[in-house]
Amino acid sequence: MIILEGMEGSFQLLLYHSQAFGFSTYIVDDMVVEEASSGEGDAMIVFANFAGKRNRMPKFRYFPKGRVRIRQQKDRMSLRGRL
Repeated sequence: MIILEGMEGSFQLLLYHSQAFGFSTYIVDDMVVEEASSGEGDAMIVFANFAGKRNRMPKFRYFPKGRVRIRQQKDRMSLRGRL
């Protein structure tokens, strides 16, 4: 049982392992993981998949070795006003 925003709830968690990053984590079963690579580096992106419909707006990005680009910093700043 997990308490989220003051309400108790149960969540199904799935173990996700990235061979590319040597990184494992648990994600909620209504989230999707994609890995991407480009000339700028590699990333693991987790986003919502509620009722089978992908929604890329609520997302978590993991960049190995602390890589954060200016665009992601702007994305985070713009989301602050919406949360």
